[in-house]
Amino acid sequence: MPSLHIGWALWSAIVLFCLARRWWVRALAVLYPLCTLFVIVGTANHFVLDAVGGAVVVGVGFLTERLLSGRSPFGPLPASAAAQVPAPRRPDQAKNTRS
Repeated sequence: MPSLHIGWALWSAIVLFCLARRWWVRALAVLYPLCTLFVIVGTANHFVLDAVGGAVVVGVGFLTERLLSGRSPFGPLPASAAAQVPAPRRPDQAKNTRS
């Protein structure tokens, strides 16, 4: 107690859901913690209350990040941090490093 199997699955699903652009990736992100819950309860590794505890741990983690940084974990990056992130390159823009 708490089940960090669910904690990890829920955290991963939240991040994937927020970053994904395709609907089917978002659907898989939603299914991941549900399947994890089914497996951990079905194999008797955890009770349902343990899964609730894992979800609470994730919620506390997101709330703590919000309180410490003063912004949403899924909001835009501050200008100083955004300037450090390199722009993605398209395959046709990549330089040929072979000589």
